[in-house]
Amino acid sequence: MVDIFIPLVVGLLLIFSPQLFVKRANADFQKKKTMMKKIGIVLIIVAAIYLIGKLAASQSKKEELVKQIVESAKSQTNLPAELDSTTTMTDIIAVPGAIRYQYVLHDADTSSFSNATFRNLIISKLCKDESSKNILNEGINIEFSYAVKDSQQTYFTSFTKANCSAY
Repeated sequence: MVDIFIPLVVGLLLIFSPQLFVKRANADFQKKKTMMKKIGIVLIIVAAIYLIGKLAASQSKKEELVKQIVESAKSQTNLPAELDSTTTMTDIIAVPGAIRYQYVLHDADTSSFSNATFRNLIISKLCKDESSKNILNEGINIEFSYAVKDSQQTYFTSFTKANCSAY
């Protein structure tokens, strides 16, 4: 961040205190002071553009990592996969900033279910799993989406690094 901080500070100094860089005794003091302010503005603009580019590159790297993790998980799983008598994992997909596991529930009474029900069932195991914690520590969320077969009912829960801080 020093690469952004230095031009930003110098730019701000040039804008708000150009007299630090120009001698007052100089006949062209006002002209040089105005020039210093313009240079300061340019430095701030350059720092902002650089920061935006750096953030975009970081986001791009994260999205690439999400894709790699999804590809790896899919190569190790035969989908659809029957997890138990009522749950089938149908897909693992990459979404912006997250890995989403998709399931279908069948032959189950879901009348008392809610998003919180699934969250409470998942959180402890997810947060204690080292590979899941590693994913979350990379700033990648882990999401779970459940659709009830032959119904419009769906459930969704998402986990971030902060959700697992107590585990």
